[in-house]
Amino acid sequence: MIALVLVHDGLDVSADLELAEPGADGGAVRHRGGDRLIVTARADRAALEWASALTPDVVALMVGPPDSDGTLAWASARGVARAVRIWDDGLEALDLAAMARVVAAAVGRLAPDLVLAGERGLAGATGALPALVAAHLGWPCAAGAIRVTGSAVERRLPGGRREELALSPPAVVTVTSDSIEPRYVSARARREAARRGHDTWSLADLGLTPDAVRGMVRARVDRVDWPRPRPRRTAQAAAPAGPRSAADRLRQLVGGGAGAARTGTAAPAATPTSRVVDGDPCAVADRILSFLEQQGFV
Repeated sequence: MIALVLVHDGLDVSADLELAEPGADGGAVRHRGGDRLIVTARADRAALEWASALTPDVVALMVGPPDSDGTLAWASARGVARAVRIWDDGLEALDLAAMARVVAAAVGRLAPDLVLAGERGLAGATGALPALVAAHLGWPCAAGAIRVTGSAVERRLPGGRREELALSPPAVVTVTSDSIEPRYVSARARREAARRGHDTWSLADLGLTPDAVRGMVRARVDRVDWPRPRPRRTAQAAAPAGPRSAADRLRQLVGGGAGAARTGTAAPAATPTSRVVDGDPCAVADRILSFLEQQGFV
């Protein structure tokens, strides 16, 4: 049995990040310690654990540039029999649909019995890639598995229930990040795996051309911008004609606004439970102190 695991890497947005001047690698987003923090999705690591439990013949596959070799070094150190990275100049701006076609072509060449992937990747990932790959291959897809065997998968349902699906290879299975505890891979093992290297395929190895891949793209990123802050909305009465004094604005804030803003009708005047004292600061302080003494606070 051959199990193929789809892996990918990305920036760990859960860490303390900062914007800096672009470095030699062109990256401007860095860990506050000074280095870029590129990690493998935990769900992908769980998928590799399930694949290793099923068969010793495990293949790790990823689409990425040369600076993503660390992910395949980690997979090789974990014990995969083969690691393959796909990259070409035509893969720089792929959308999800085009990426699925490229991965499906690679799966067709490797001919595995089972394709495993993480249910959801790092922040921003939709988790739709494995399902699209299964659609291109014409294979069944079982999503959100918490247990995988050679003939069935178990999934978690709402209300604490479980369901077991019979699995007939070839098939695509996605697993949740908490379905199994990934094993620790030491830095020494990763360095040794990096020295051994991995297979690198181009589009020509998959029978594809850059023009054909660019023609598969249906969505392109126009621009990336910072999100706009959401303004805080507070209920307020209809603004009276003419300018308002600072005392009037303070009375409105203390009163919490009027109901006319929600209903669209003028609210009847209510007797205020508090009022703002105007005048000389010394006289105002004396009045406040007198009030506190009358109430027994001082």
